[in-house]
Amino acid sequence: MKISADSRFSGESFGWRQFKIGFSIGARNLVKPTSILRLGVIWVILDPLILAAIYSFLFSITGRSSTAGSIVIGVMTLRAFNSAFRNGYSMNLSNEPFPLKHTSTMIFMTSAISTEFLTALMIGISGSSVLVVIFGAPIMLLPTMAIFCCSLSLMGVGLGMILCPYVSRIGDLGKLLGYVLFLSFFLQPCLYEFNSTSGIHREVLSYIPFTLSVEYLRSLTYGTEYPFEPIFAFSVLSVWAFFSLIGYLSADKERWRATSWS
Repeated sequence: MKISADSRFSGESFGWRQFKIGFSIGARNLVKPTSILRLGVIWVILDPLILAAIYSFLFSITGRSSTAGSIVIGVMTLRAFNSAFRNGYSMNLSNEPFPLKHTSTMIFMTSAISTEFLTALMIGISGSSVLVVIFGAPIMLLPTMAIFCCSLSLMGVGLGMILCPYVSRIGDLGKLLGYVLFLSFFLQPCLYEFNSTSGIHREVLSYIPFTLSVEYLRSLTYGTEYPFEPIFAFSVLSVWAFFSLIGYLSADKERWRATSWS
């Protein structure tokens, strides 16, 4: 039987116990007791809400047609994906939560994923709650937006991990990717609807998972027609999910290369 590098050094096989350990580490990372921020994890919710409020105000005084609710959906959903993608490509693969012992990839990945998953869950629930209470969105938006934010988060971590080995070797790539994410805030239908785009811009956006997700949430909120065929949306999301899975599956090999235990 072939024994992977991970199982030789973890001291135990993959299982429920490792999952629980990884999840507890991820939850603890989300609520860091050493943080100098008095509001702590609440800023995970406040950041995108404040950003959405600022852009809603700017759009209202400039006469733009995008509604505040639509902007809240876009900003909150994009934050869930971009944050996970950024943390995915900047992940420290040689990190060992337990001193003097190699931490299994199962624990390492579960901790990283659970942190992003819980963050996205809070973003989805808080954002949809604001939309339901203030903007009168349907109650179904609560679970739907939470599911979409968590799904985009999981996809973002995996896609980011594909680039992680290159970023760890060439730090400048991480800086460039940061600018790409900043640019994506304006190029993707975050502050405006997909139907307001045209030409090549519209064509490219139709193959981006964020576009497919945020437009579904907007159609659910405002009762408008979803601009994509369900089969097309499912196919595109499946392709991106496949690439994300490749990122997850490469974690063990890349950690083995990066860790000093090798």
